Amino acid sequence: MGINSNVKKSDELKTQEINELAVYLNSLDPADKEERDFAFEKLWLAVKRFVISILKSRYPTYYTKHFEEMLDCAALDIFLELPKYDINKGAFTTYISRIVAHAGQKFVNEYSNTSAYYGAAIAKIKKAMNAMEKESVKFDVHTLSERTGLPITTINTCLEQIHFSETVHLDTIPADFLSDINGIDNSPEAKALAKEEAISIRKAIENALPEDAKRIVLLSYGFETGEPVPDARIAEILNINKATVRRKLNTAIRTLGASLKREQLFQNRIIRQEIDSQEINFIPKTAPDEIEDAKLFMQINTSIF
Repeated sequence: MGINSNVKKSDELKTQEINELAVYLNSLDPADKEERDFAFEKLWLAVKRFVISILKSRYPTYYTKHFEEMLDCAALDIFLELPKYDINKGAFTTYISRIVAHAGQKFVNEYSNTSAYYGAAIAKIKKAMNAMEKESVKFDVHTLSERTGLPITTINTCLEQIHFSETVHLDTIPADFLSDINGIDNSPEAKALAKEEAISIRKAIENALPEDAKRIVLLSYGFETGEPVPDARIAEILNINKATVRRKLNTAIRTLGASLKREQLFQNRIIRQEIDSQEINFIPKTAPDEIEDAKLFMQINTSIF
């Protein structure tokens, strides 16, 4: 589904023509992708000005900064909801007005859950909490909201994230998590490596990931609860869609893997399983290995949280 971002005078259609084009598009065989794409392109260009008017009036600030992304979201939702259109119930533009408004709100909600937004909010909240403690002033979500100027919903979400940072102890790393970032299966070796390299993993999660991705990883792998949280539940908690949870999780795992490889974590500690005894032994390190480990130890201890 290609989306043309330009609208020309020749692309404009009358209301009845738009309605009939939508009906025609729905009548096409799903297998006829080329014709469907062509028809939707024509339909999109015919309603694009209308879509823009809704997004600009409802979300002027967001639209000014993110108009291309918001238009893409609206176009996708219109395409997905197109089969439900009934020409006997009204004009196509009337039908999509709700869809466009919902797409805009969904974009705003998702944008508000990005690391930049929450990272800045968390810093502001922590600063306010420290100041109020020094002033011997009791604080709650309401007083923090007044002091920081942040919405109460944002305060609550940030306090949860702060709670994660302060209470999640990665003394034992879930083997599934280790497998995903380092290609090691769910085995005694993985569990031993998890215990041995807890500090390194902890450092990577804290330093390599933005706040939203960090939270998704902690929830998904059950660092706090001991049980993995399903994508659908994470999406509900963070007020984003399930596909976004999976996308951010996959990106986070790749980021962590690259971070660990870049910092040479695990590189000098080779684990193998004895065939008979099932015991885990470590291959002796060479002198250069010991020097590298010493450097790494110094790095970790200067930045660990």
